[in-house]
Amino acid sequence: MSRVTIADVASAAGVSKTAVSFAFNNPDRLGPATLERVLDVARELGYTPHPAARALSMRRSGTIG
Repeated sequence: MSRVTIADVASAAGVSKTAVSFAFNNPDRLGPATLERVLDVARELGYTPHPAARALSMRRSGTIG
């Protein structure tokens, strides 16, 4: 079974991928109803942010050394 992606959550919640990203990284940018809908759908689908993908996109791993 493949990992659930931001695109999967966005499609199921009826929002953009940007809105899903905001829900996890900057929730103040979303209205309460949208935030709740995105988080509920993410929970139902079993979505969790992938730490390696985040490190690649940010060009930071958060490790020392």
